[in-house]
Amino acid sequence: MAKTSVATTRVTARFSRDPSGAWLVSFPSIPGAHTYGRTLRTARRRIPEVLELFDMDPARVDLNEEYELAEPARRAVGDLESARQELQRAIELNRRLLEKALAELRRRMRLSTRDVGEIVGISHQRVAQLLAGATHTKTRPTVSSQRIRRPSQARGRTSRRAAGRGDHSGPQ
Repeated sequence: MAKTSVATTRVTARFSRDPSGAWLVSFPSIPGAHTYGRTLRTARRRIPEVLELFDMDPARVDLNEEYELAEPARRAVGDLESARQELQRAIELNRRLLEKALAELRRRMRLSTRDVGEIVGISHQRVAQLLAGATHTKTRPTVSSQRIRRPSQARGRTSRRAAGRGDHSGPQ
């Protein structure tokens, strides 16, 4: 049985403000089609009605919104979009460098997740999550592979909480 593809139509919705402050929406590719709203949300909500009036299925329309703005506002929005794209690239670079640092510190230098977290400035829990995600294993290690502290290893030690609080059960 062959799959049928759903054809979509690309339609541009051009938003502009009228003197009263309402948003007018026109559709350059659909002569005579227009709507409005006091807010962008209201104007957007009315777009499907317009499309249906012109025998278009709103679910099969790929809507491209354009805004008619004053030049300073257009420039400011363009600068913002450029900054967002630059930030996204920086976030991706940060992710790759963090993965590289975690691999180097944890796997090659064999540091604990707590020490790795301290060095890179994130919690040890996040280090463990990232390392688990990097190896694409979401399973927890089995008990046999975990390092277990034996009771004999803990003898003669005082906890931070007990130390200095009048508890004299530890070494003096």
